[in-house]
Amino acid sequence: MPIDLSLSVTATSAGQTISSSVNLQAGAIEWLSFDVAPSASDQQVMVQPGPAAAMILLALQCDSGDASISYKPAPGAAAVILNGAHIYNGPHMIALLGANPTSLYFSSSNANAINVRILVGRNP
Repeated sequence: MPIDLSLSVTATSAGQTISSSVNLQAGAIEWLSFDVAPSASDQQVMVQPGPAAAMILLALQCDSGDASISYKPAPGAAAVILNGAHIYNGPHMIALLGANPTSLYFSSSNANAINVRILVGRNP
């Protein structure tokens, strides 16, 4: 049975607005919550077992709003700073990570553990 997911975003600045709403149906979802260890380097977290083409949603958020947490799809890949919510909607957006993200690798420059939450939606 499909799982309904709903996304809404509105950006407003200087009287200009961009809005988008999308409804998705996923065959499966995974909610992950974990702590990135203090001063971690490439802490591996498995996010899904299959190919990137099966992933229709990847949403990440952490408790730190600064630049102390980053992630990447593979060791040696370019790191992305996680200083707010990141939402990859659809396989083409997920492809921007440049790899088949079955795992993500988290690094931290923070002296404390930082909680990260991930939602993955995928089709079988």
